[in-house]
Amino acid sequence: MRQRFAVLVSFLLFAMGVAPAGSAQQHNRVALLIGNAVYPDADAPLKEPMTDARALGDELQHWGFDVTIGENLKERALKQALDQFYAKIYSESAAIAVIFFSGFGIQSNQQTYIIPVDAQIWNENDVRRDGFNLEEIIAQMDKRGAKIKVAIIDASRPNPFERRFRSVAAGLTAVAAPRGTLVMMSALPDTVVDADQSVFVTKLLAELKKTPDSTIEQTFSRARSDVSRETKGQQVPWFPCSLGEDLAIGS
Repeated sequence: MRQRFAVLVSFLLFAMGVAPAGSAQQHNRVALLIGNAVYPDADAPLKEPMTDARALGDELQHWGFDVTIGENLKERALKQALDQFYAKIYSESAAIAVIFFSGFGIQSNQQTYIIPVDAQIWNENDVRRDGFNLEEIIAQMDKRGAKIKVAIIDASRPNPFERRFRSVAAGLTAVAAPRGTLVMMSALPDTVVDADQSVFVTKLLAELKKTPDSTIEQTFSRARSDVSRETKGQQVPWFPCSLGEDLAIGS
């Protein structure tokens, strides 16, 4: 049973800030981190996406990840970055693949879309035309062979597009993900948080660097609690997990 979940244990050790001996050699790890801050349709640039992408990238590199960082990606560049990411997962037989996106996101037809900086969105159809479907991204990660798929999405913000065709911002929607997937969003489904809040990645990084003897669910629960406490309940992250079993560091 323990051999069966060896890859999951490796990820748990990474997530808790503990590097198992030889892990970098045993398991290839790839990550794509996108920080979209400068949207021409917004009143001002977002403050944290690029800084957060770089900080998380530094931490992942420390744990042996092959990290690619994209900043202020237009639609063509975002598609190219994703295609290169998928190809790298396949070519490197990645056991762990991580995608991080910070910027604007929109839900449409019960699907979450991440938005490139040059999107021209005026209605629901435009969201699906210019946005990138998060579930499809995760499905591609799975199809290319990633055993563990991690998506960290900081995009539950009021955005300049949605107000053109909705009276109330809808936030992001719950994600259906294949087995072996962990998704963490900066806020609960159907919830928006203030665009200037930057505690999500800060608290997540702090918890990832700790080394308690606890399960991955407990680790992310602590990060969620930290964010909720810091923002006085205005922001509560969400993390569905289908890794298979609750495992502790000492398993």
